[in-house]
Amino acid sequence: MKKILLTISMLLITTSVFADWEFYGSVKGNKMFYDKSSIKKTGSVARVWAYYNVNQDTTSLLGLKEFDCQREVVKTLTIKEYTKPNLNGEILYDNTPDNPQANYIIPSSSDSELMKLVCKK
Repeated sequence: MKKILLTISMLLITTSVFADWEFYGSVKGNKMFYDKSSIKKTGSVARVWAYYNVNQDTTSLLGLKEFDCQREVVKTLTIKEYTKPNLNGEILYDNTPDNPQANYIIPSSSDSELMKLVCKK
């Protein structure tokens, strides 16, 4: 378990340092970015790192998302919340669930917009 957490932590650190973040939209004032270079697709499943500046740019959330492009569901595999925008500041929250839930994607949501980008062929 410790090895898994260490590996995920290292991925989070290297992802935010070397990522090529691209703005892809705004929903309810939350600015959304994704790392186009992090997209990994196997069959109809695509993974991508994304982050959101929330609460009028007071905090930010980093997440590894997994989309089932065929079923139109998403899982958040890991999530971190930072005290400042653009993945800066202290970490307020860090969670990697053992069994992430698959959720249907709501049309016109931030996940809907991100799915369009990562699932295109």
